[in-house]
Amino acid sequence: MVFRALYVHIPFCLAKCQYCDFVSFRADDKLSALPQYKDLLLREADFWTDEQMAAIETVYIGGGTPTVLDVDDLAELISYLKQRCRLADEAEITVECNPATVDAAALYRLRQSGANRLSVGVQNFHDAVLRSMGRMHTVSDAMRIIEDARAAGFTNISIDLMSGLPGQTVDDWLWQLNTATDLQPQHISLYGLSLAEDSAWGKAAAGGLLSLPSEEECAMMMAAGHDFLLEAGFEHYEIANFARPGYYSRHNMAYWQRLDYLPLGVAAAGMCGNRRWLNHQDLALYERSVLAGQKPVGEEEFLTSEQVISEAVFLGLRLLDGIDLRQFSALYGVDLEEKFAASITKMRQMQLLELGEDCLRLSAKGRLLANEVFMAFV
Repeated sequence: MVFRALYVHIPFCLAKCQYCDFVSFRADDKLSALPQYKDLLLREADFWTDEQMAAIETVYIGGGTPTVLDVDDLAELISYLKQRCRLADEAEITVECNPATVDAAALYRLRQSGANRLSVGVQNFHDAVLRSMGRMHTVSDAMRIIEDARAAGFTNISIDLMSGLPGQTVDDWLWQLNTATDLQPQHISLYGLSLAEDSAWGKAAAGGLLSLPSEEECAMMMAAGHDFLLEAGFEHYEIANFARPGYYSRHNMAYWQRLDYLPLGVAAAGMCGNRRWLNHQDLALYERSVLAGQKPVGEEEFLTSEQVISEAVFLGLRLLDGIDLRQFSALYGVDLEEKFAASITKMRQMQLLELGEDCLRLSAKGRLLANEVFMAFV
């Protein structure tokens, strides 16, 4: 069991966004837990052997909002993990941040501790929309954090934007992208609004109280965004992700290539071979397990070989380069064209898949209907 990537979950936020159903807690409700959470993460890291952590190449600290932690605690965590995993200087260490929770001094401290990639949850460039989403930052906060991050020495900055918001139009979406590219980030992630039933907006939508763009309008936004970012010099390398040449997210590539990854923290998920597991989602239960010297595994499952192959297919198809058929055969011992002949034929007839001599990939139309394609391989 040797891991290639490490994910650290910080489950605290200033407030719950209207669309969010991730495992997170209001920081002001958990003030007593914040200082010791870093220590729990360090303890959990020590449950794994040096050999198991020796091949880790990327660390991603996400949430929640990692930057609600005291910056010294966050910096200590990064420094410790960098040493514990024997990370090379060129290893990718990403920190997610909310522009409302970090300042220039904190960014400089993070950069000095070893963080070299920043993922900024901008989401939108209208203050009124940010307020309606439940976001705690303003547009000026977002502009400032990107400028401050560069001054602190970050040369790899990613921006998250969300489409399909209530009342949003294609013209506004293109304006959002133009504003984002003016900030000259190295990476942009575009996420379509997805409403969980238990989220505030999910409940409002179910009750007919939320006016959302149609599926056709959402598809038009994503298609227009694709064309805009390509024209701006970005490469579209995964369904939702665009990057300047050389700035693909190495951590997320590990997920899509189905490499083994180690989880730390409440509700963090891990994978090794055919084993998947999820840490305890309850903060108190997580703490008791770690303090008792036990790995805080809440749920686990072992996939069948058929499930592993299906998972590898729909993860690989997320990448714009698609699946290398020869490499897939060498890794999983199956001929993909033969095993999924009926599904591939159907998806090609619907013009959702393209089959080359050595490659299977989504078509432009398939990228807009990716979930429908993925279901054909499950």
